[in-house]
Amino acid sequence: MNRLPRRLTLGLAAAPLALLAIFYLWPFLTLVAHAVDADAIHDTLSSSSPQFWMFWMGLFLVVLALVGRERLGGGVRGLLARVRR
Repeated sequence: MNRLPRRLTLGLAAAPLALLAIFYLWPFLTLVAHAVDADAIHDTLSSSSPQFWMFWMGLFLVVLALVGRERLGGGVRGLLARVRR
């Protein structure tokens, strides 16, 4: 009996699962967003210190450099290969 490779099965299941999650979570997240006062968000974000923002920005850039390098680099190389043809 022929079976799909496990990687392909997970990849095929990812899109419908993501759509279902968005479909069921969207109303809940909308209600939460409307329940939260805009002034409360502004006060919370403005009270954070610059070190807080620098830490998270730095962490994001490190993760992007380590993980995204392979993914973004492969995509750019593939795009350049298509353009050169």
